[in-house]
Amino acid sequence: MEVRNLRKMIQFGLAVLIAGLAALATQPASTAFAASNTSWPMFQGDIGHSGYNSNETLLNASSARRLRTVWTAQAGGGISGEAAVANGVLYWGSWDGYLHATTTRGVPLWRTFLGRTTVASCFPPSAGVADTPTITTINGQPAVIVAGGNATVYALNARTGRVIWHTNLGASPAHFLWSSPTVYDGAVYMGIASFGDCPLVQGGLAKLNATTGAVQAIFHTTSGSCLGASIWGTPTVDTYTGNLYVVTGNNDTTSACQKGTQYGTSILALSLDTLRLIDYWTVPSSELGFDQDFGATPTLFTTNSYGYPMLMIGVASKNGWYYAFDRTYLSQGPVWQQRASSVGGDCSYCGEGSLSSSAFDGTAVYVGGGQATINGQKCMGNVSALDPATGNYLWRRCLDKPVQNAVTAAPGIVVFDEGQYIDVVRASDGSWLSRLRDHRNGSAFMSGASIVNGYIYFGNMDGILYACSV
Repeated sequence: MEVRNLRKMIQFGLAVLIAGLAALATQPASTAFAASNTSWPMFQGDIGHSGYNSNETLLNASSARRLRTVWTAQAGGGISGEAAVANGVLYWGSWDGYLHATTTRGVPLWRTFLGRTTVASCFPPSAGVADTPTITTINGQPAVIVAGGNATVYALNARTGRVIWHTNLGASPAHFLWSSPTVYDGAVYMGIASFGDCPLVQGGLAKLNATTGAVQAIFHTTSGSCLGASIWGTPTVDTYTGNLYVVTGNNDTTSACQKGTQYGTSILALSLDTLRLIDYWTVPSSELGFDQDFGATPTLFTTNSYGYPMLMIGVASKNGWYYAFDRTYLSQGPVWQQRASSVGGDCSYCGEGSLSSSAFDGTAVYVGGGQATINGQKCMGNVSALDPATGNYLWRRCLDKPVQNAVTAAPGIVVFDEGQYIDVVRASDGSWLSRLRDHRNGSAFMSGASIVNGYIYFGNMDGILYACSV
């Protein structure tokens, strides 16, 4: 403990040199990659994946009570990624293999087919563009970078949908890119995974040149002939430590792969330049059951533990725990951990564990999950506000369905999915503000909500994209 406190004192001395450290997680170094009042340019809004749009002014705890559906768009497959928004246009993918561009008024502009994987014996049996696109520029022109449904990363002209470059990162149908691309400082970072462990492949993280698509580095999460440790979640960039963080899936369980360099069910810190391993922590076997690995995306946040700012990172696991770390020293283990679900498991729609990426608004960490008992009531799902310093519950909300997707937030409000509903609650106490439902088909919502300029955008597995406003 004394050594750790010394580390924290040193960390504080460095921290005071960083302007605005208290708002670290919600103020990325590059404003081109942060949510604004008119944009949500990537998964969870920014490179730290805060899930928080601090610039939103039209939607708040008062106006959110009047939310209604303004328009919808229809795709030929389910929607699991968030809509990326910039310059009055939404970019969103669907499981029929298309990337769509639609104006914020609901007018379709273009769609481009980017591949689809189908294996009848796998779960799911078929998927196309399953991630959230990232909006950027290439040679001064607006561009969109996204993972297609065929283990290939694409860069497209944002105005026309024309493919600028494409880079294959695996052999389809075994490989699949569930991760959303994170773009930072001229590079694209992309997780490599299997198509539902059907079969296992060697997991990894790739770094591509954002202008050309050329592969600059690859970090493999297993060694030799060992498989597994897929990266399903999106890479998180921390501009202050200069590290990139990812979490991994399960290891190869064959006897030959029980030893050696295997980074399954772990959180890793890699260097941004070469993807060199900096630090890591692996979930202990005592906290794991069958297929209880990581499927969410890490969130950067800060806390004032010990009276000064502390750099933190948190992520939920399929074992039901939400883990929070000192991001400068992962191998020390969690600073705290809290239950996102009382039951671990690989069936998120059954209320087991958590696949939900969290949100941070500078005050609380908002976490979604599965089954819980709250005030003596058994709940199929729950959403919680956690104290970033201790992990203690600030409030908890009992739900009829589990939260399977990313929680997002704006000043005064928290937004999350609950089966056939998108719920909006008050950030201060979790009280209900609004509930939005697919009245036509009753399909489950599987994408996180993008919060932009008075609108909430989200999609369901019937391929319907909803735009709701007051």
